[in-house]
Amino acid sequence: MRPDRDMLDKLKEADLAGRVAYARYLCETILAQSPDHGPTLVRYASNLIALAQYELASQALDHAHSVVATEHIHHVLAQR
Repeated sequence: MRPDRDMLDKLKEADLAGRVAYARYLCETILAQSPDHGPTLVRYASNLIALAQYELASQALDHAHSVVATEHIHHVLAQR
């Protein structure tokens, strides 16, 4: 199931504004409905890293690695 476009737009705005905790919340909300959405998993990991939540970030990246298409795997690897 694809995430709601409005939620993705809010996430983009939060990321651009540097609102890390809010972006994390939005990622968790999106992933609750679309747990295999690769771009959100990568953003989630990035925000977790910014919050020094390294173990959770690693888990998110592991999951992203298993669901992201091969041509987009570099986005996952860049966060490692």
